[in-house]
Amino acid sequence: MTSLSHRVASDPDERILCDTMRQIVWQFDIDAHKLRVAVRNGCVRLLGKVETCLEKTEAGNAARAVFGVTEVINDLEVAPNHFRDDRDLMLDIVAALGNSTGVLEEMPQVSVHDGVAVLSGRSRWEFQRFCAERTALSIAGVKRVVNLISVDTVAETQPANRVPALTITRKAS
Repeated sequence: MTSLSHRVASDPDERILCDTMRQIVWQFDIDAHKLRVAVRNGCVRLLGKVETCLEKTEAGNAARAVFGVTEVINDLEVAPNHFRDDRDLMLDIVAALGNSTGVLEEMPQVSVHDGVAVLSGRSRWEFQRFCAERTALSIAGVKRVVNLISVDTVAETQPANRVPALTITRKAS
């Protein structure tokens, strides 16, 4: 008795192909309809078009998460469904950063040239820097993000002799 599941289990590349496709389909950030996956000797090659850099990054991460993958060649092309000029991209990035859950104390400066977004400014935590970059990557039409946001530690942003602005006291009744 030869079944597809038996054949897949016996050929590592076919198992990796199935697992990679399953992993990609499960990612909510990725539209898997335009993707192709090829596997040879544990090396996964991703082909096709995606609308955002975030989709490209997440597809590569999904492929790397599959057991047995030795290498990922991410040849996905970032090609939005319609043309977006740099000004529209910049405005969308600024709006998305304003709505981001990774709250920044200061809005970073954003510039876009030929679809490449440059973020500069300061953040208090690394996760804020990462969140700002990921937010810009999620905008359709952005080809790449250069993240120049510097991380200032708490010690640098809050002097040790600083007195808290508000003190809450409780009175026992």
